[in-house]
Amino acid sequence: MAIVKMKSFLAIVPKQHQERLLPLLQSYGGVHFKQLSPDEDKLYLSKEAHSDRLNFYENELAKVRYAISKIESLAPKKGGLLGAPIKKMSGSEYDSFLSGYDYESVYAKIKGIDDSLVAIKAERLKLILENDTLKQWIQLDVSQEELGSLKSVSCNFGTVSKVALAEFLEDMSEYETVYIESLGYVKDDEMLLVISPKDINDEVQDYMKQLGFSKLGVPHSGISKERIAENLKTLNSLNARLLTKEDEIKQTAAEFESLKICEDCLVTLYGREKVCENFLNSAAITWLEGYVPVEDSAKLKSIISSVCGEECYIEEEDVPKDSEDVPIKLKNNKIVSAFESVTEMYSLPKYSEFDPTPIFTPFYMLFFAFMIGDMGYGLLMAAATAFALKFMHLRKGSRRFMSFFFWLGVATIVVGLLFGSMFGFTVFAPISSVNEFGEAVKTPVLDSSNGIEQMLIVSLAIGFFQVVFGLCVRGALLIRDKKYWSAVFDALFWITALSGAIGMIIGAVGILPPIWGEISKWSFWLSIAGLLLTQGRSAKTIGGKIGTAIYAVYGITGFAGDLVSYTRLVALSLSGAYIAYSFNLMSGMIPAGIPRFIIGGAIFLVGQALNFGLAALGAYVHTCRLQYVEFFSKFYSGGGVKYQPFNKGNKYVEIEK
Repeated sequence: MAIVKMKSFLAIVPKQHQERLLPLLQSYGGVHFKQLSPDEDKLYLSKEAHSDRLNFYENELAKVRYAISKIESLAPKKGGLLGAPIKKMSGSEYDSFLSGYDYESVYAKIKGIDDSLVAIKAERLKLILENDTLKQWIQLDVSQEELGSLKSVSCNFGTVSKVALAEFLEDMSEYETVYIESLGYVKDDEMLLVISPKDINDEVQDYMKQLGFSKLGVPHSGISKERIAENLKTLNSLNARLLTKEDEIKQTAAEFESLKICEDCLVTLYGREKVCENFLNSAAITWLEGYVPVEDSAKLKSIISSVCGEECYIEEEDVPKDSEDVPIKLKNNKIVSAFESVTEMYSLPKYSEFDPTPIFTPFYMLFFAFMIGDMGYGLLMAAATAFALKFMHLRKGSRRFMSFFFWLGVATIVVGLLFGSMFGFTVFAPISSVNEFGEAVKTPVLDSSNGIEQMLIVSLAIGFFQVVFGLCVRGALLIRDKKYWSAVFDALFWITALSGAIGMIIGAVGILPPIWGEISKWSFWLSIAGLLLTQGRSAKTIGGKIGTAIYAVYGITGFAGDLVSYTRLVALSLSGAYIAYSFNLMSGMIPAGIPRFIIGGAIFLVGQALNFGLAALGAYVHTCRLQYVEFFSKFYSGGGVKYQPFNKGNKYVEIEK
């Protein structure tokens, strides 16, 4: 249960073997290549440009992904659930897939159909918008050309505000030879046709402008009603073409699975070209460097030798512990490995550190379960994830995700038993007690309804234990590195100071005998003195030593803040319990019988589902925070490089080894 030990390797192979070697290394999938650059020792080596081939594969991938995006919503929902592969393939089937699948013609067909769909939809939209405009002129039963051909009169189109229409008509009545006809409405304006003799048309236009007349031009030729009818015929034809093209593209959805496999294969070929940017070359050789897990080093040698025979040079060496660029691969047991994602989300350890996952896993399970505190929710999580793990074919990442919540569900069941709660109902109360009325009652081990002080003390005690445990880990690491005095100064003094402070507080409230209070007081002050004398030891000047020591001792307030942060355990636990209780109370207030069964049942199910979702999300976030801020800060820095082996594209395909 630790960081996988790595070996660094150097391989010099004949250049003519590179094309045969890379597919085998990619199938093996265990080599993490270094990014090499020419230096003084390798002046005769250089990087080769692969931009043309990379651009080619990028373009091919773009085509395939375009085709996938156009038919994805039409394809049958087969495979891919929770990241499950859509198909299992042998290595030979995978490698030969592209040679037997003409994705170019599939892409061309889908693109042709999609281009037609785009053009048809654009034409439809154009006609629809045109008809919307023509509808405003539908009462005009003559064409603009006919009106323009009149010799003795002029026709003017425009709008007048509805509120000013009556006044406009009254003022225009002084022109007895002017004809005005309403053509309908445009929003809050009325459209008008004004016909006036040509000899007074300019005068009439000026006068109408003063009265608020806004002149319009007819935006079309011909008669509106006839144009609308023509457009509707065209729209019907376009709709028929649209349905035909949609049927055609639905038929191409059968290619969805093959296109997904094709994408993985092209990603493999692209990666094979991309990785060459890591190598150095001369006219005759290829220089490769990288890392491989210790247990696989013989496999690497075997692969290279199988291609190059004796025409290669391979050198391996153990990686120094203090190396900064070693890729990190974690290896843990079944339970702990489910929690590796939490470590990865924060930061992988450096090669010189250790994997913190086994240490924080029990705390994570306890904190998450404490914040939810309900057996029912734990059963839901455990049952749902167990079903997925048992009956669904999942990828490694999805399986780890499901396993993560399975173990959290199991922990929630156990801790929920202490709370005695199942979906907000108390179902397990083994402790006998007497309430404020002198009545004998049964209570859970942790009573969230009446034992808030007890739960607060428990959460602070858990927090104190984790903080001190983190300091113990710090001390153990310093001892491992043979920094014995640093272990005393930077770990033991803080542990005794915190323990003394807690002992003084407990002694002050009379829980411990007076002698323990005195011991705690002496422990605290002697530890503070030790910290003042040692925390500034790295400073170069007397003033620096004093200032650094005082500032470090002031950091005890940070430890106090850390302990207070653990009150979120009881806060989230209580909030979830009371929300669940509230929904149960509301469902119980519905009249008995069918209404309670239907309405009360709906309130119960929706309320409990909502509370479960909020509780799980809050517990996940706050448990991560407690590990990252309060726990990791005591001993862990991280900053490791992720292990990224040279591998085949397997986003959609599972390649059988």
